Amino acid sequence: MKSGQRSGKRSYTNQSVEKTISILNAFRLDRPELSFAELQKITGFNRSTLHRFLVTLLDHGYLEYDTGAGVYRLGIRLFELGAIVMKNMDLRRVAMPFLKELAETLNETVHVVVREGIEGIYVEKYEPPGAMVTYSLVGKRLPLYCTAVGKVLLAFLEEAERVDLLAQLVLERRTPKTITDKEQLKAHLQQVYHQGYAVDDEELEEGLICVAVPIFGQNQKIVAAMSVSGAAHRIKAKLASPDGKLIALLQKVAAAISRQLGYVPERKS
Repeated sequence: MKSGQRSGKRSYTNQSVEKTISILNAFRLDRPELSFAELQKITGFNRSTLHRFLVTLLDHGYLEYDTGAGVYRLGIRLFELGAIVMKNMDLRRVAMPFLKELAETLNETVHVVVREGIEGIYVEKYEPPGAMVTYSLVGKRLPLYCTAVGKVLLAFLEEAERVDLLAQLVLERRTPKTITDKEQLKAHLQQVYHQGYAVDDEELEEGLICVAVPIFGQNQKIVAAMSVSGAAHRIKAKLASPDGKLIALLQKVAAAISRQLGYVPERKS
């Protein structure tokens, strides 16, 4: 190790960068505009420090300030950078044509969700005309334990990683049908893994049912989950159909997306 170099992850961090990130991370989908006082409360910075960083972010277009409302919001530069990220996401590029066809075939909303830590994030959505309006948004976070996509993302993880994540989860009751017992959830995830799909039977939102399947990538591991969401009575009718079309169609589309992402299924001996 070179003289003056410290070991450990923290040796490469920069306090100014961390403060900048803390300010940007204060904004979320449910709080897109924040006053100076709110930013100070969230970040814990003193007035002079916060003011200095805000001026720099404003100068470079990472924040905007509404003088009339007295609030800050994320700036156009972040939108530009986000557009670059979204453009380069192979998953979205590959999946979208399949999602559109699937959603229009089923006349239901279709989502693709990836995992980040103990939450899921919507990365794509297609809602055809006539489908039930859902309040999901690309970029919005969602819980793993009470959603079909989340349960798929958990069920198809390596066991050690799944155990670690389950230990971190707080199973908050969202509806009367939400699973709030971890042992019950573990057993349910085993079932999801063996059957190859998950159902959210009004566990996140009453009146809404979702069915999800895994999408795999080049490394043979799960990279995302794809779901169809709709009014409970409509999805129940489709699930009860003798032809089993709903789940079969979801699995067929997910397999096609997986192949385009480089997934090669194991050959059965």
